[in-house]
Amino acid sequence: MLRKEFTTRKGPLMQRRTHPLQGSLARNHSYSINFSKKAVLAYKLDPADLPNYTIRSTIFFVPVVTTFYNSAICGLSTVKRSGPNFIKAGANGTEVRLSLATEQLLLRVYANVSAFFMGCSMKILVQVSTVSLLVQLTEKRIGQLMVETFEVKLQEVKMEFTEIGHSSLYSNAKSFLEEKIKTFLTEELQSTLRSYIETQVERLNEFVRTKNLTKD
Repeated sequence: MLRKEFTTRKGPLMQRRTHPLQGSLARNHSYSINFSKKAVLAYKLDPADLPNYTIRSTIFFVPVVTTFYNSAICGLSTVKRSGPNFIKAGANGTEVRLSLATEQLLLRVYANVSAFFMGCSMKILVQVSTVSLLVQLTEKRIGQLMVETFEVKLQEVKMEFTEIGHSSLYSNAKSFLEEKIKTFLTEELQSTLRSYIETQVERLNEFVRTKNLTKD
């Protein structure tokens, strides 16, 4: 449950600009969960369609092009609280903590793999029993939030590959993509999501700066 804590003190020393989060999000004690669920439903994010994308790599020194398409992720509506969630505003600035988890996420993706004149197609299912997310933001300077802590953990990841048609390339392509997906989930996912969160926080900070300049 979201909670808000305000520390006030009389005197001119405590006259400081408050972060916009204090006046909007902090008023709703169940914001983090209710908003997440409502957003998933309102934007029809369960299932959520993912954009197509292409990667270029090599298999045994052979250039390989892999295109992922018609991808979707199911289970975002299972989001729930996994720990303390709050927006706290006090003498040291604003602090935000989101601790969320989802159950039984399922990623479905189709892939076309081509190498020279050979090619193959496959359907990939990635099932994750639990995904937990922890985000902590702190206001290091007035009106500027920073990502203090970011953690994402996955439990019980299972993958299933189904060949579409038949190709002699499939076996090598399957092994290659299986390793790629494992590497992404274990090594790259956290840094990728953290980078995304930091970008969004910086956009919020820019909005705050613009708003304050407009007021001045």
